Amino acid sequence: MTLTAVPGAGYIFDHWEGHLAGTANPDYVIMDADKTVTAVFVPATGYSLSYSVVPLEAGSISVNPAQPSGGYTPDTVVTLTAVSEPDHTFDHWEGDLSGSDNPVSLVMDSDKTLTAVFEPRLNLSASVSPEEGGTVEFNPSQPEYGYPKGEHVQLTAVPADGYRFDHWEGDVPGDENPTTITVTAAGEVVAVFSRTFSWQGTVAGVIGGAFILLPPSYLILSRLRPRAPVSKPARNRPGA
Repeated sequence: MTLTAVPGAGYIFDHWEGHLAGTANPDYVIMDADKTVTAVFVPATGYSLSYSVVPLEAGSISVNPAQPSGGYTPDTVVTLTAVSEPDHTFDHWEGDLSGSDNPVSLVMDSDKTLTAVFEPRLNLSASVSPEEGGTVEFNPSQPEYGYPKGEHVQLTAVPADGYRFDHWEGDVPGDENPTTITVTAAGEVVAVFSRTFSWQGTVAGVIGGAFILLPPSYLILSRLRPRAPVSKPARNRPGA
């Protein structure tokens, strides 16, 4: 026959007496004769675990095993998992826990109080100047609710036809492309592009064995520009 001792509020099971001994719960007896068994309970003296999250509604804490009504027995190992809402990420523990491990184990050797601190996800926006100059690619792509704090993001400026990348403005200075940033706050970057020109000219002649190229506009203007009259030397008339 299997016996299970179920403590009432404020008590914990301590041991069996009579025809059953020890602290196993549940336990069993073999009914080969009349039996008398006593379950001994004692006032709960376990350790309590108190916890909270910051900011409120940013997430929750999963506790395994769940805290008994009378508290944890000494040296119970409890696993704590910080579970964030979609627009937040877990950052660190405070109180009787420290660091950023998640999940983390805690030994209940005294009453414990702890806090799970969450951070909002961070949006990184990008624009280009001029608007038709190109695009900006993010790697990894930005999630729906933004990047978690500390995420490393590679930015690549991709010029459109007829443009070239010149430099970054906003929260990313410099002209390195691609460039990598660490997201520590919401921010904005601007990729500045400039036009590229293909220079065309006309062969005007050869000087010293080298071709001289002149832009077409120069030749057109030179044709339109009136030429100064050329003075001719006077000829001596006969008999003058």
